[in-house]
Amino acid sequence: MRFAALMPQNDALKGHLVLARCVTSERFERIETYSPRNHVHVFLLRSEDDFDKTFQGFISEAYRVGRQEHLE
Repeated sequence: MRFAALMPQNDALKGHLVLARCVTSERFERIETYSPRNHVHVFLLRSEDDFDKTFQGFISEAYRVGRQEHLE
């Protein structure tokens, strides 16, 4: 299952993460809900500082969704 997408921009990195829960955070520009356990969180990273431990945690969580561990 796809859990993330990245699209390089001239001055940023745009992408999305698929999470099993809806996370309200200033890190996400938009959230699209497809089912109760399928929420696409759109982000834009503008600097290396945006790639901090909090964001890395979201990536790890999305990876577990991709492995469908949230269904166990």
